[in-house]
Parts: sequence; C-alpha cells; structure tokens
Amino acid sequence: MSTMQISPEDERSIRALVFRYAYAVSRADPESLAAAWSKDCRLELAGVTGDTAAFEGRETVVAYQAEHMGRYEALIQLVGEGLVWAGPDGPEGRWIVWEVGRWAGAANDRMGVVMYSDRYLKEDGRWVIGERHLKVHYNNPGLAVGTYAPLPSLPL
Repeated sequence: MSTMQISPEDERSIRALVFRYAYAVSRADPESLAAAWSKDCRLELAGVTGDTAAFEGRETVVAYQAEHMGRYEALIQLVGEGLVWAGPDGPEGRWIVWEVGRWAGAANDRMGVVMYSDRYLKEDGRWVIGERHLKVHYNNPGLAVGTYAPLPSLPL
C-alpha cells in the first residue's frame, strides 16, 4: 500500500489538467494537448469491440490526436465524474467523459462515453499525463444531426 499523499493543491492541479485537456480536444488544439502529456507518455485505446491501439511519446501521441481530431467537423468533450488518488507509483485518476461530434462529411452525429484511467507525473514543476488508458463504454454513431457553434478560445 502506498504511503504517498496528494495535497489538495496537487489534486486541484490534476483536475485542472484533465479539464484543460478536454478544452484542447474540443477546440482541436494540438499545442495545448502537447502541454498536457509527459515527454515519455503512453496512450492506450480500447474500443467497445475490444480493438486496441497504443502510442508512446508526446510527439507520437499528439500527432495521432491531431490526425484524429482532423477527421471531425465538430467535436465536444465533456468531463463528468472523476477521482484522483495516491497510487503506488504516484497520483492516479479515473474520469468518465462524453464526446459528441460529427465526422467530416457524415450524415449523423456520434456520441461516445469513455473512461480515462490515468497516471500523472510532475514534469518541469507541473502535473502532466504520464499514462492514459481510454476505454470506450458506449458508442452511438447514428445520432440525429445537431447544430454546432464554435467554442471560444480560452487561455490555457
């Protein structure tokens, strides 16, 4: 069992990191996403069908994300419930996240509900994502088309 403690300030910083990440995804902002990842990060994806993919290193992860975000006409990510705790190797977190978007040229919108299971690191004095496992728990590619308005840019 870990004896590590997470200060309230560190927990707030980690929570803010997760929300800044969602803001970056919703604005298709790879530069802000790059700031959320550690240099030697790992992203692992698991779909509802069991298909998996993994990416390692900030440049590779952000390049994948930029390409993926580029396939959307619109994408909004909403962070729901989340927990942060002291794990054996440092802070960990688990988050439920909704995504609503429209693939470029699609006749329908899609909605997914995913769970992020994260491990966080402090790098250059700030918290970043060291490892993220994304598991899709719900995917509906056939939603009725909605109307999107661009989200305003925010200072991150």
